[in-house]
Amino acid sequence: MPKNGAEHEIIYEGIPASPGIAIAPVHVIARGFSAPEIYEISEAEVPREQERFREALDVTKRQLIELQSRLEDLAGDNESGIFEAHVMILEDKSVVDRVQVAIGRRLQNAEYAFYAIMQNFLEAMRRIPDPYLRERTADIEDVAQRVLRNFSTEGDGRPQGPEDQHVLVAYDLAPSDTASMNRRHVLGFATEQGSVNSHTAILARAFGIPAVVGLDGAVIDIIALTPSILDGYTGKLILHPSAETLERYR
Repeated sequence: MPKNGAEHEIIYEGIPASPGIAIAPVHVIARGFSAPEIYEISEAEVPREQERFREALDVTKRQLIELQSRLEDLAGDNESGIFEAHVMILEDKSVVDRVQVAIGRRLQNAEYAFYAIMQNFLEAMRRIPDPYLRERTADIEDVAQRVLRNFSTEGDGRPQGPEDQHVLVAYDLAPSDTASMNRRHVLGFATEQGSVNSHTAILARAFGIPAVVGLDGAVIDIIALTPSILDGYTGKLILHPSAETLERYR
């Protein structure tokens, strides 16, 4: 549980994932993989929904290839290989075929048919006893969430954040979101989920972004724009830091 320090000071403790200090207000983002709108379609609309699904996959694949290329220049082949695996997920014919069939059989919009199949797959993955394989569910969820965002023609497949400097706080963060961060604005991040071996943490270290994972409290309770200090060395997120604490970190 978060600890109360000086008056109004709240300390969340987690696992140091990437070293560094960030001092800025927090920006809180909602849990990523959520259900899209569901609506019925007619049989005549099935081909168009199947085409919408193919278009979302194509856009996502182009984004990931571009991200992989940028990452090769910035961080090297080891880190960029993460997104080669993401592209392979998109090219899994068994998943693609199941979604196309589901659209026709269930007469549901493409994004919900895709979401339902991926959600079942993710739940099965989370039950696997091997911790390494369980950790890779974050990569599958990352790709799935990006595909869902790409059903919309707006944006570039990633969540939008404020343009002021901030510490990003989230239930979890996808590897592609970490790689796409505007590092002029995002000074560091903290998540409720994750581990030091996750691809998100690996990318944070590669980019030199201070990060803490496995926070010991619900991030939903954190209020946006709260003043904060993120300590990536000791694994702490300090909210409403006292003047004394600020002085110690500066």
